[in-house]
Amino acid sequence: MGVLRSLLHGLRDWRRSDEIDRELADELEHFYAEAVDDLVRHGAAPEHARRHVRLTYGDAMGAREDVRASHWESAAQDLVADVRLGLRRLRRSPGFTATVAAVLGLGIGAATVIVSVVRPVVFDGLGYPDANQLIAIEDRSDAGQPLAVTFGSFLEFERRTTRFDALAVHGVWQPTLTGGAEPERLEGERVSADFFEVLGVPPRIGPGLDPDEAHEGGAKQVVLSHDLWTRRFDADPRVLERTLELDGVPFAVVGVMPPEFRSVLRTESRIWTHLQYGSATDPNGPEWGHHLGMIGRLGTGVAIESGRAELTEVAARPIPDFPRPNWAAMDNGLIVTPLRSFATADGRGTGLILLGAAGLLLIIACVNLAILLVARGLRRGGELAVRTALGAGRGRLIRQLTVESLLLAGLGGALGLAIAVIGTDSILTGLPASLKGLGSSGLDAGTLAFALVVVLVVGVAGGVIPALAASRGASAAGGVRGSAPAHRVARNLIVSEVALAVVLLVGAGLLTRTMQNLLAEPYGIDPGSTWVMQVRATSVPGGDVEVHQFWDRSLDAVREVPGVRSVATTTQLPLSGDFDAYGVAIQTPGGTGEVAGTAFRYAVSPDYHDLMGIPIRHGRALGRADQADAQPVAVVSASLARGLFGEADPLGREIRLGAGGAAYSIVGVAGDVRQQSLATDVTDAVYVTTHQWRWADRIRWVAVEVADPGVIDSVKRAIWSVNPDQSIGTVETLDRVVRRSEAHRRFVLALVGIFAALAVVLSALGLYGVISAQVADRRREMGIRAALGARQPELVGLVLRRGLGLSLIGIGLGLALAMLASRALATLLFGVTGLDPLTYAAVSGLFLTVAALACWIPARRAAKADPLRSLAAE
Repeated sequence: MGVLRSLLHGLRDWRRSDEIDRELADELEHFYAEAVDDLVRHGAAPEHARRHVRLTYGDAMGAREDVRASHWESAAQDLVADVRLGLRRLRRSPGFTATVAAVLGLGIGAATVIVSVVRPVVFDGLGYPDANQLIAIEDRSDAGQPLAVTFGSFLEFERRTTRFDALAVHGVWQPTLTGGAEPERLEGERVSADFFEVLGVPPRIGPGLDPDEAHEGGAKQVVLSHDLWTRRFDADPRVLERTLELDGVPFAVVGVMPPEFRSVLRTESRIWTHLQYGSATDPNGPEWGHHLGMIGRLGTGVAIESGRAELTEVAARPIPDFPRPNWAAMDNGLIVTPLRSFATADGRGTGLILLGAAGLLLIIACVNLAILLVARGLRRGGELAVRTALGAGRGRLIRQLTVESLLLAGLGGALGLAIAVIGTDSILTGLPASLKGLGSSGLDAGTLAFALVVVLVVGVAGGVIPALAASRGASAAGGVRGSAPAHRVARNLIVSEVALAVVLLVGAGLLTRTMQNLLAEPYGIDPGSTWVMQVRATSVPGGDVEVHQFWDRSLDAVREVPGVRSVATTTQLPLSGDFDAYGVAIQTPGGTGEVAGTAFRYAVSPDYHDLMGIPIRHGRALGRADQADAQPVAVVSASLARGLFGEADPLGREIRLGAGGAAYSIVGVAGDVRQQSLATDVTDAVYVTTHQWRWADRIRWVAVEVADPGVIDSVKRAIWSVNPDQSIGTVETLDRVVRRSEAHRRFVLALVGIFAALAVVLSALGLYGVISAQVADRRREMGIRAALGARQPELVGLVLRRGLGLSLIGIGLGLALAMLASRALATLLFGVTGLDPLTYAAVSGLFLTVAALACWIPARRAAKADPLRSLAAE
């Protein structure tokens, strides 16, 4: 209660400050008069009495200051006075104020943008109840790489494990929704019965998927995301009464998920349905394909290590009740990962790299603030000395300079938030998929709080250091010339700033070299003037015959479009991220042979290789005569031919893809094509014609070589003329597909490059500020040197040596730090090591050049010092 009363009294007194000052003056005057009268009554002369009172109690002004200082409102008034003085000083130096605000704005803005973008991947949780009990489970390939699980393996784990509350699997589902103005392809998942139970998030509306229908032939049901419900169905509360037409099949809506729900396993999913597989008794059925993701919720109190041990034991000990095909034997063990680590595996490392780069830039901006304030303090040495002589204590000077720093940090923070608002939206637009793992929050209360904390820390940290140096110099110098401590602080700050900037430059250089190496790699196709689009024939009624007819008629329709030079289809597109691989076995007399490797499976139409610019190295390409009733033939990639047959001629040899199916006679060897990315060297591939594959693929890429991009709309209309319900998505040039395959590295390179460029500019600005301040501080010395015979080149060289000496120390320290920091970039580098000598040499040369330019202007100014004025001043 005492604190509250003191606060209220203080606020009242603050409002009545003038009146209270008058009352205090009256009281003090009365007190002094009474004291004088008392002495006079005891026989003292009036003049002696007044003198004695002043010596005993001090003057009235000092007494009033002591009384005021005893209350908190006095400190508040002093702070307000400091703020007003600081604002006046900043207004008197608009160039300095604008420069510092811009420096801090860039640093704070960059850090705020990066935090807002990567926070969901690096810092935020999954958003599921007891998320630490969730794990992801993967099979392991012969090469030790993660491999999707099979539905048959899931059934075995579900029935043989006891340490899990629930297990579930999910697979990609991309149905086409019809019934609106235009068919829409939706991103979704087929899930097992306990999928939402594992995640711990039930539907917000409706009962959800019925577990009793999670079997082959069960009822068709869907659960919608809140976003899809509001966007497509206007948040209709009666949506549970609706039936949706998906791929030509009616589905009953049985639930709507909460608005905050996001499937971290496939963040773009907006619709879910049952994974209605059979009992996995047929080894050639879809239940034994490696195409599902598996997750589990551990029981309460069960550690991940315990769950991993149980899964490993089940995988290592098959039993007769659950027979496994040899390709799903799990002989290589399992990969069991906490779900958060699994969901953020691709983006977490990148996010940390970007946070590190933004953090370095922010630190450089803070150091730059300190440098500029120290340099300004050197110029204000005379003023600070006068204030010290007039009675200002060191604490008073530090407080004033720190307030000025906080004001500058506030201006920089305001500018930084403006940059963050613009920059966040821009970056979210181009964000690579790896950083969209958990969604991006953008600017929210948490991010704004981060920016506020940064402003306060920057203001205090950036102000206290130069304030200490300036105040120490003021108390010691006693004149205009700056102190040795202030110069020493400035030199140390410059070395630190240069070192940090070099770290950023080395990172940008290594990533630049990586992109050069990647783009120089042959990726096996010629983009030319080819456009691609993904078409989903999921709405075509009937079976394989009708699907083949749709594709044949669509290709004929596209060929008739004026401006179309060539057209072909493929089941997966190079460098698109598609992954459709099968085990490859060499056919032997009387048997199928052993699986000799794994290869990408491409079911393509004739003219595909010619259109894509894939050369046929040996033999022939697939042709129009390779129809369903002809001998099954295949073209293999050069890498697969070498792996299967060595130096022997592969033509005429027979291979099989996967379990069952026909044996394909090899008729050609094609050039190697990179499927996953430019940095992935797995190029083993088998090409068969669409009519000779065991089923008709409904989802295919249509590649069209055109004379004019304007005909693409006509191409789409030609496909719709065959069937208007087909969804057409991802329409873009093949060249864009190639560039997008390395969007992850390009994104990191772009941001780190921008940060590095800003760091160089800030370092040059800081170096220029320090050298300029030192030149101004030593102007008389330079004039005397000139009077004693020093020539202008010698004076210029003197200044340059000092500036470049600081830069060389900073560069050396920065290169050492970069060697350590480059380990964080290891996963992003290609064709270059973290210790690449060319990059380090180029960074050193670039920074020395920039440092020389930053020192040149003050050096020239020093060389023009007037010797006569310097001698007169001495």
